[in-house]
Amino acid sequence: MIGDPAAGRLVATADDRPASGTRQRPPTPDVAGLDCVPAGWTGAVGRAVLGVAGTSPPRAARRDRAPPVASAECQGTMNRIDRLFALATVLQARGLVRAEDLAAHFEVSRRTIYRDVAALSEVGVPVVAHPGQGYSLADGFFLPPVVFTRAEATALALGGRLLASRADGLLVAATETAAAKIAALLPPDARAEVARLTDAVRFPAPPAGEARIDLEEPRLARLRRAIVDRRLVAIRYHGRGRGETTERRVEPRTLTYVDGAWYLAGHCRLRDAERAFRLDRIDHLVALDEPFVGSPTGPDASPPAPVRVRPRFAARAVRWVRERQHWSFVGEEATAGGTVMCYAPDGLDEIAPWLLGWGTAAEVLAPAALRVRLRDEALAVAAALTDPLPATSD
Repeated sequence: MIGDPAAGRLVATADDRPASGTRQRPPTPDVAGLDCVPAGWTGAVGRAVLGVAGTSPPRAARRDRAPPVASAECQGTMNRIDRLFALATVLQARGLVRAEDLAAHFEVSRRTIYRDVAALSEVGVPVVAHPGQGYSLADGFFLPPVVFTRAEATALALGGRLLASRADGLLVAATETAAAKIAALLPPDARAEVARLTDAVRFPAPPAGEARIDLEEPRLARLRRAIVDRRLVAIRYHGRGRGETTERRVEPRTLTYVDGAWYLAGHCRLRDAERAFRLDRIDHLVALDEPFVGSPTGPDASPPAPVRVRPRFAARAVRWVRERQHWSFVGEEATAGGTVMCYAPDGLDEIAPWLLGWGTAAEVLAPAALRVRLRDEALAVAAALTDPLPATSD
């Protein structure tokens, strides 16, 4: 133990921490005398942060009326209340963190970190001490939402409405309950303003012929789980480019919804390269028990560089291209010969058919492999059209 000269208390050091996996409960709270409470932390917000798990917050955090003015020692630096919340947020985001790293992060002493950890424990935040390793929050514990600005609350509400207008499934229902919880945290005037703004924005249903997004589609649900668990998936895929069906093992990375279809991006072990697979071309999908590690698609690795495609469009087609732009569009530039646009698809298979559809209005400048491919496709089409039509009988 080390002494706290200012308060006459003892604070746990690394050698005094309890056994691994046990909850640290320092004997003396250090929050009741706080005199640096910003206005944003009074009332419901202060209770949400300091009154966790049904525990009443310290007296200073319950002052719903005129908040006290910060003392001189608090002005110009992060005050105690802000640091306590930030400390809990760091522990939730980063998992296991050493006391010395926390001290460096907040530019305070380790003794201050020990006191802050004690304060969090006293108000019900389950901080766990791991001897020789640091601190973490207990498994399954999440900080409650604390405060949203009006813009943040509006953005989340509109996002939920957009999802509800295009999708079905349990996740859509979850957005409605989440929006209600967010609204409950807002002051009455802010709640009314957010409601007016969200009611004024309409998201129409999908156009005729376009199906709603089924977020609970079995293959989609299995892929979401495999991405989270970092497990291989085995698929039977019908590729459009070669017109063949192949068995593949894929390290799943991301799911993207584009133009009415879901795409799985990941590392294909058959091709030993990054590939994108359209879900409705997957005939069979099984999530395997085999995990994958050290993949270029890992969470700490940089994503693979996408293919860069640069076609030049004739002036007569530019307006229509912009209206029905390819999902991998990056930017454009005007040149003497026409408008050059840049795309970054996951592979040439994802953009070749789209470019071919523009006929002579599109000329591929790069890469050379795509230029050759489109030329061969055009020659094959021309050859097919030169053959005489087969005779038909009336």
